[in-house]
Amino acid sequence: MTPSLPPRTFPALALAWLVLVLGLIAVPSARAADAAQGFVQSLSDKATAILQDKSLNADGRDQAFRVLILNNTDLDKIADFALGRYGQQMRDIGRYDEYKKLFRDYVVRIYAARLSTGQDQSLRITKSVPRGDTEVVVLSLLDPPKGNAGNPLEVNWRLLKEADTFKIKDVQIAGAWMALEQQSQFQTIIANNNRDPATLIDYLQKQLKTPVPPAPDKQKG
Repeated sequence: MTPSLPPRTFPALALAWLVLVLGLIAVPSARAADAAQGFVQSLSDKATAILQDKSLNADGRDQAFRVLILNNTDLDKIADFALGRYGQQMRDIGRYDEYKKLFRDYVVRIYAARLSTGQDQSLRITKSVPRGDTEVVVLSLLDPPKGNAGNPLEVNWRLLKEADTFKIKDVQIAGAWMALEQQSQFQTIIANNNRDPATLIDYLQKQLKTPVPPAPDKQKG
């Protein structure tokens, strides 16, 4: 077991929802488990810096988070994973590129908005668990805001090591893996509409025209 890192403050549960779409950041190739903890910590530091920047108004924070997401995300791979078995069908009807663009807009809009309205909470990284030579799971606890009742929320980060980088493969929040839930949601939408992948495009277009819903609160004790 690798040493725990000291607590830091970072935006509320929104950051945990964001990690599903965060991408590559360069890290040393040695001591992968320690580097994995540092990778997770770096996400909190970047988000906190934006949240606490008093020179930014609400629109400025939202834009800063949009840039953070776009600069550190491989949305094409995530979009393909979310389609699952319907990926080839989307290509067959000639709308895969359209879907990818809508997915990018959908993800950036939702997570930038949720991050912009985050609170400060304490993230406690507890340990890292290597999974073979290329994967590390970083375990952490997200404490409720000071003065708020509630229990710490388990947030586990699955990192994939590729050459000298880490890539977040998935994040588990209160027992649920977010990438799998996104895939399940999209596949259900398609399956319930005569297995027509074009209905997912319709869904994304509609979502982009409606207000961003708040993130589910999984931290109430």
